[in-house]
Amino acid sequence: MVVLARIGLAAFALLCAASGARAYELDSLLPDDIPGYGAPFAVIGGGNRTMGAMGRGLGPAGWQLGGVTVSPGLDLSAGYDSAPNGAAGGSVLLRAAPDVAVADEELGLGGYIGADASADPDVRGQNTTGLTAALGESAMLPGETVTVSAAWAEAQETGFDLITAALPKPSAFTVADLRASDRLSLGLFEVTPEISVTRDRFSAFGAEDRTVTGEAVTTAYGDGGPGRLVVLARATQSAYAAAAFGADTYQALAGVADDAPALWHVRLLAGLADREPATGRRLTTPVLEAGLDWQPDDLYRVRLKLAREVDNPEEITAAPTTLTLASLSLSDEAMRDVTIIASAQVENAAFLGSALRETLTGIDTTMSWQMTPELSFHADLSWNNRQANQLRAADEAVVTGGVTWTP
Repeated sequence: MVVLARIGLAAFALLCAASGARAYELDSLLPDDIPGYGAPFAVIGGGNRTMGAMGRGLGPAGWQLGGVTVSPGLDLSAGYDSAPNGAAGGSVLLRAAPDVAVADEELGLGGYIGADASADPDVRGQNTTGLTAALGESAMLPGETVTVSAAWAEAQETGFDLITAALPKPSAFTVADLRASDRLSLGLFEVTPEISVTRDRFSAFGAEDRTVTGEAVTTAYGDGGPGRLVVLARATQSAYAAAAFGADTYQALAGVADDAPALWHVRLLAGLADREPATGRRLTTPVLEAGLDWQPDDLYRVRLKLAREVDNPEEITAAPTTLTLASLSLSDEAMRDVTIIASAQVENAAFLGSALRETLTGIDTTMSWQMTPELSFHADLSWNNRQANQLRAADEAVVTGGVTWTP
């Protein structure tokens, strides 16, 4: 396992606070290097920044305790939010985000715990807090790699998350997740069975509390040349507090994947999903998983993701949806000690069993300057927009600046 980079909670702060409210995915709340979690198309190496770690400088290598690397960090920032939650007047924005990451390269172990507190002094009902913790183990055995991981998150949804009603103030939710996989090398084939159990709880939508059990098998074939053929079969069982919302979903996708170490990772899968609800109409619809991570050198990175999903257990939403999304992130470290990251994302959700349609758009730009080995400064500009046929439109711009300490 790559030694865990000093990844701060800036990405989590961008998601939980008003400046970065999007549809949640559990993996997006965690560093890429936690075994079993992180972006599926990551191109992370030891000491590299992730595309998601907005506003966090590289810093030194943390503390070495025997074979364990301990990497604490603290991010403090302040700025202005034009419309917290998309429902309140403008306010000063204050944020603090401490975190600690640990890793043992020989054992393949990675752990993380981080907290976030965001305050809008002029509209205190819009304040948010969050806590995230995860632990993963990836054991490399002869002919196979076994990964077991667990995560816990507490945060708040805002008016710029996929929800079923307008929220006058942030609404709390919790997520608990267990997952395991076994990647088996069988000659020219690689077979990876996976299982997961995810429990979501929503303070404002108790009827839509759910437990999702998932099973998947990915089979890849490659003859040593460029590209591999990939077939993915997946099943999920969604059990809601209100039994009528429950459903079983079956998906089959096929396509290609390719990777060149330290250069690119590509994945393009397409297929069909069949959703069989406890009540209501059966749904059969196309699904897509496409991603590109391109790192032509150590100074530039590009991450592109396209997807069409149905009942994705990693999507933390208070109602089942058919979700179509596109995201693009660019990172430039050509200037000495300065990193510029820009990202944009568009998501369109059709809520199943409802006429509600919702489109979320977000743009973020961050500049980070490594002033000293331990201290970096970052400036952030973000914009969020919501359009929906049954919810009022909402718009928000946020400007912040802050410092990040990484010993």
